[in-house]
Amino acid sequence: VLKQYATPKPGNNKSNRLTMSYYRKSGIFMESGHIYSKEKGYLGRAHFMGFGLEHDYSEALNLLAIPKTHEVTLCEFPVPKVVKLLKFNLLNNGVYNRNIHFTQFSKNGKYLMAGNDFSLAIVDVASGEHIYAFKYMDEKNRDMTLNVASFSGDGNNVLILTTGHLIMIDLVNKKEKWRKEHKEFRVSEYG
Repeated sequence: VLKQYATPKPGNNKSNRLTMSYYRKSGIFMESGHIYSKEKGYLGRAHFMGFGLEHDYSEALNLLAIPKTHEVTLCEFPVPKVVKLLKFNLLNNGVYNRNIHFTQFSKNGKYLMAGNDFSLAIVDVASGEHIYAFKYMDEKNRDMTLNVASFSGDGNNVLILTTGHLIMIDLVNKKEKWRKEHKEFRVSEYG
């Protein structure tokens, strides 16, 4: 899966970005809500509130995850038929809202992760059961920023990038495998 988040303006403006995703196995290409297929060309446009950087597509399930505030709607693809609604109870720091800023399916489609700047939650797609929750805080119990997270290829681990740490979570045992301080690695703000 290739995902590119490009900003049309120079500088640190992260809120005004275009989103492009290409799913090699299925030949699906999405660009700012427009959906294309390798075989059929233009399929249409997704007209969902909240469709944008936060969406994700599961090739294994042929479902599109579209978040709105604290819920994720799962839709069949490319015809937007709602299959399921999943609720997420993400944390906030009292200043910012708890809206979902990103979603990601595991490669096998078993899990869906949703997160914001302070926390993430992972649910079993079939049952809707919450299997893991993570809140990022430093050693002084202050909220820090959770930048991005991603499933491993087998879906058994989650790698989380925060402002201060790179963290590997073991989903099988539901515990932290390791944590590296920011000074031990270097990642640009755009990954």
